Amino acid sequence: MNKIRQLVIREIDEWLHDELFSHHCERNAPDSKGDSKAPGTNAAKVEVGTAQITTRIDVPAQCLPKLRHDSDSNRYYAHLFDQEWTPSHENELWFVGTGIMAAKHLTAEAKTTIEIADKLLYCVGDRATERLLLCLNPSAQDLSTFYNDGKPRNQTYSEIVEIIIETLQICRRVCVAYYGHPGFFVSASYQAIRRAREMGYRAYMLPAVSSLDCLFSDIGIDPSRYGCQVLEATDMLARKRRPDISASLILYQAGCVGDPGYNSKGYDRRNVPLLANYLAEFYGVGHEVVLYEASQYKIREPRLERIRIGDLPFIRLSGTTTIYIPPVGLPPFDKDMVYNLGIAESLHNEIHGTSNEE
Repeated sequence: MNKIRQLVIREIDEWLHDELFSHHCERNAPDSKGDSKAPGTNAAKVEVGTAQITTRIDVPAQCLPKLRHDSDSNRYYAHLFDQEWTPSHENELWFVGTGIMAAKHLTAEAKTTIEIADKLLYCVGDRATERLLLCLNPSAQDLSTFYNDGKPRNQTYSEIVEIIIETLQICRRVCVAYYGHPGFFVSASYQAIRRAREMGYRAYMLPAVSSLDCLFSDIGIDPSRYGCQVLEATDMLARKRRPDISASLILYQAGCVGDPGYNSKGYDRRNVPLLANYLAEFYGVGHEVVLYEASQYKIREPRLERIRIGDLPFIRLSGTTTIYIPPVGLPPFDKDMVYNLGIAESLHNEIHGTSNEE
């Protein structure tokens, strides 16, 4: 049995080296000066049991000062780690999501929260959901009235936050219902929760069905297979974010890239060519992507349109169009890490369809 195991391990070693790591080694080959150590790269030996493992710490030091460090409150709920915080008011604020499909994605938890609220504020995208909310809670007030053509979206969000806080100071239990997920591309919810907590009010957000959940189901993506990046188109261009082409990229708000305003009649897409050119730098103009728009009604199929990146400037894109960009391919395995993890044999069996009993 040991002899068989040794033969299998040797076969894995040859396969990993020859088939998977050749281009990985070329990519990390020394430059013309013979210096293979990248700037900011250090090596450290870590003892694990009786084995010594050499680890590489890649820190591009020259890039770190350029990063703008947000406060913790912008990266996660800072109050989660404030053990001394206690509410000073009885009033509560709840954010819920109505999901994507009209009146079908509302969870039982969200429905109950809406029904028991003393005041319901909402911003949804279809009449059926609006009618349902009015039936569940007659106090419902529409927040979409704050949106106007040509008005900067950030100004609208600030005004919505103010009306939420004002309502919270008056009503015992306030519920705010948003289309989709209340925390997915909804900055007003996080701002309001942060403000409410700072003022001594309890504030919560409930999970809901987002357009991302629908995309996974409709296109057939397991985000754990290749990894998954979710970016907003304008932010990607403005910060020149470099996508990992070995992982899936889901790009939101491509139709209104570079447009900070609101337009009920649609966007002029003047910056879509810039987006297409930027994506082409990484994927090439011929790389196929999928344009996606979730369906709000059972009788309508979701939009699923496969095009090339080079065709983006000539295709209809709306404010709700999401671009799914498949990965170019999986990265090679790291030989040393595979062995350090102790998964070489199981990895070989998985790829070649063999078992330990053979």
